[in-house]
Amino acid sequence: MPLTFGDLRSALDDLAGVDLDDDQRDDLINEAHRELAVRSEWYRATITIAGVTDQEAYTLPSDVYRILNLRVDGEAYKPSFQQQADRVTRGVDSLVVAGIFWNSWGSANERQVSIYPTVDTGTDLSLLVIERPALMDSDDDVPVVPEEFRQAIVDRATGIALGLSEDNPDLRSYHEELFDRKIGELRRLAFSTGRDVAYWGAA
Repeated sequence: MPLTFGDLRSALDDLAGVDLDDDQRDDLINEAHRELAVRSEWYRATITIAGVTDQEAYTLPSDVYRILNLRVDGEAYKPSFQQQADRVTRGVDSLVVAGIFWNSWGSANERQVSIYPTVDTGTDLSLLVIERPALMDSDDDVPVVPEEFRQAIVDRATGIALGLSEDNPDLRSYHEELFDRKIGELRRLAFSTGRDVAYWGAA
């Protein structure tokens, strides 16, 4: 069972019929690792963004994959859309929760989160997010997923590598099915260990 980045590298290097240089190999492993972590919703983090008076949109760190919840002074904001904020400000709808947030994009196409109502400077936004794990580059680096799921990283990388190096769609499909199955298993494990967010206001 592969435990470290070095083990994953060795597993891919030992594959017959796969000819990858070191950079290609490492890219495939990191891509598979990140995909497993975010699609299973296993890897989570709480990030804090400093509020600015009357500012609606805040740029997210590039590694944020999805926002699970957002709190201001301990009060949960509900996921919503720009249109609802517009309707509230026009008096068409009433705001029956502490606030709302939605995904938005900046002028340079950077991903942002927008909030209504806005907050004052000195007020922090606390976000629970699904986060892409850092890229591994040292043999001693350890994947963020549990040990029993790390073989799935090899399966995913193998499927892609076989697709690049030889015309064997059945073998590639086999490895991709193994990977997809492990995503489902890890997602269920995440829920069973209390990592799920039962509703938008969950801590």
